Amino acid sequence: MIGVSLKKKKEMSMQCFESYLQPEDVYLPITREDKILVKTGDLVKEGDILGRSMKYDLPIRSSISGRVQISSDASYIHIQNNGEEITYTKKKEKKNYTKEEILSLLKEAGICGMGGAGFPTYIKYSTKEKINTLIVNAVACEPYITSDYVCILKHTNMILDTISILMQTFAIKECVIAIKAKSPLLKEALLTRASAYKKIKVSEVPNLYPMGWERALVRYLKHTDYKNLPIEKGIVVNNVSTIYAIAEAIFYQKPLLDRIVTFSGENMKKPCNVKVKIGTKISTILEKIGVCSKSTLILGGPMMGRELDLEQDVILPSTTSVLALPSKEIEESPCIRCGKCTENCPSKISPILIRENKENEEVLKHLNPEACIACGICSYICPAKILVKEAVQEAKDRMRGRKK
Repeated sequence: MIGVSLKKKKEMSMQCFESYLQPEDVYLPITREDKILVKTGDLVKEGDILGRSMKYDLPIRSSISGRVQISSDASYIHIQNNGEEITYTKKKEKKNYTKEEILSLLKEAGICGMGGAGFPTYIKYSTKEKINTLIVNAVACEPYITSDYVCILKHTNMILDTISILMQTFAIKECVIAIKAKSPLLKEALLTRASAYKKIKVSEVPNLYPMGWERALVRYLKHTDYKNLPIEKGIVVNNVSTIYAIAEAIFYQKPLLDRIVTFSGENMKKPCNVKVKIGTKISTILEKIGVCSKSTLILGGPMMGRELDLEQDVILPSTTSVLALPSKEIEESPCIRCGKCTENCPSKISPILIRENKENEEVLKHLNPEACIACGICSYICPAKILVKEAVQEAKDRMRGRKK
């Protein structure tokens, strides 16, 4: 199996958990295509619908109560917190749900993928294809990130109960919870409780990166591949934090308003996992935790993440981590034609050839940069320290723009 072994560095944040659920302000991104249902000056409550994303027909909900202000460029909704937080209490459990009830719940709670691109969860389950297998991705294959781990350890029973409800509602034959090999805490927590669920099994996957990639999980666990989406093979893949968001919607009728985010790295003064409201400015959390000087701040993991914009970046449903790493001067050398980037590419493309032809569309048509998953292995493994991933992303964007 193609992949690289990385130092995990997860022990930094595993034992620390905090909540930051009363930010002074939140900033919720919107687009000009979205249908906005509020105006500047309106008073809203936590959980109120502010508008709808027209791309996927998902509600845009306020994560706090307060006064609305829409930005002059209509790029975000700013809400000033008035402190009137809502307490969500557990509702009386139902024995059975219809597909329509669960799909409506997923949609109106605004639940989306919380480990990747943020794809709406209700669409995954709105398939005409038969769902035979549910894969719950708890691999968290990038170093430092422990938000999914903490989510499992704190909410094991709710996660398993929710999986059981999904399986019963959609007549799913089996569920596989994928964890990394040598994750003793997760293994103990899940195996101890999962034994009560006959159709749910826990599977350890190789401690390789990018094992958490959806396609790699399907290949390893089900020994099959697909062209576009896993449902072609009767498979749905959900991140474990997404499963917990579904749990809160089912048991508490709570929409997706917050999530657990890892704040870690050698230059983070107090590495920890923080439960934080969607729309919270990341800079306000960093001020509370503390960051060493001369740090490189990364939004996401060290392999797939990007440099953090302290002025603009806020917590989104797909935000898994924020890292503070020691700043390093990296000096590129000429390519030595070792071929390591091609040998280790999980998408089976040639990153260095794409880089060298990133402005030649005729050549790029045959090199398939669109297949890149931005895993960063090519840059990580390059002995010449060439920023290959960034160049491939440029080529990918060029080809996608050409097809529009």
